Amino acid sequence: MTINLGSLPKPNSKNSNWACSEEVNVEVYTSFFNNKQFPKVSIITPSFNQGEFIEQTIRSVLLQNYPNLQYIVIDGGSTDNTVQILEKYSSWIDYWVSEPDRGQSHAINKGLEICDGEWFNWINSDDYLMPGAIAKMIEASNEHPNVKIITGATANIQDEKVMGIYSATIPENTKFPFFNMGINQPGSLLSLSAVKACNGVREDLDLCMDLDLWLRILLRNSIDDVVKISDTVAAYRYHSQSKTCSSQDVFALEEFSVLLDIYQELSPFEIPKTLKVLRAQCKAAEGKYLINKIYNQDDLTELFFDRLIVSDSLLFRALTKVPSMYKNIFTYFAETLEQLDLNSLYGHNASRVRAVSQLRAMQNQGRLSIVGVLSSLKNLSFFPTVKELSRIAIKGNK
Repeated sequence: MTINLGSLPKPNSKNSNWACSEEVNVEVYTSFFNNKQFPKVSIITPSFNQGEFIEQTIRSVLLQNYPNLQYIVIDGGSTDNTVQILEKYSSWIDYWVSEPDRGQSHAINKGLEICDGEWFNWINSDDYLMPGAIAKMIEASNEHPNVKIITGATANIQDEKVMGIYSATIPENTKFPFFNMGINQPGSLLSLSAVKACNGVREDLDLCMDLDLWLRILLRNSIDDVVKISDTVAAYRYHSQSKTCSSQDVFALEEFSVLLDIYQELSPFEIPKTLKVLRAQCKAAEGKYLINKIYNQDDLTELFFDRLIVSDSLLFRALTKVPSMYKNIFTYFAETLEQLDLNSLYGHNASRVRAVSQLRAMQNQGRLSIVGVLSSLKNLSFFPTVKELSRIAIKGNK
């Protein structure tokens, strides 16, 4: 069904994104499909009290004008004007419901029970698709017919201004890319059969269920089953009620827990007690992953700890989410590093690695800028002492 601006109800005058005044020309699809069948795309919008934004979301999906679209909205019993907006667009939405649910992940899984497309994604009720998003991703699926994930770039929007554009991080030329993979949830399409083979999204994760789903799909298949395109295909909205703004990096604890669970699944090595204690702070159950390949244990351990403490401050950031640890966070972090037995992993470089980890932690807390980190590393002795690092932490270097 072709949808045009004239056939849809007029949007609220406060709305200002592209889907209030533009539409995707349906001819964009025939230009690369050459009368072939259009694969069905199923889109779910999980929603709860986002009446301020959901109309823009709905219109951005409908005005893609994709010829074989299934659009589903699962609302959790909103008490604002969301239901009125859903009723306004009910003739163009394949299925919608407004009833209490157990949160975003539960809403997505409810929608998945209805989905019957070849490709799938969810677009949250405060985000939106860019013009031609589905066309560009489906074109990529034609060029790579056996992939499981197609992902483009996403614009981060605040007060309708683009604050940055980000693409998924898919490491190349690494022996185990999954510990450093960054996903781009709204700007993607996933194979629906692959999603259902993984039993949908985990309902015990509030924030990292998208990362977990990507990892479960790719671990049972291959990193080659994800294809990146350069186009910006979605917008992620920052506002006072969005999870990213309101959660203050609470992603870190769930992300740490997901990656630790994968490491435990793959590695026979005993997990240090300090990591087990931190993992217990996350309410999510231990994840189970079907992995179709055997990986070198030394490579796994090195790459896992590199993500935790060297290339990223994931371990430190996760620790800051635990109130009992936050008061003396740098002391606790230093003690945690000591318990990790870095000497056996990094040998004579262990002291340097420990120093880098603590300097990055200081940077994370605003004690040091990136310039300060580099300057401090340059001036540190080869075997930095706790006294040296403490002096930098107290002094700061912004």
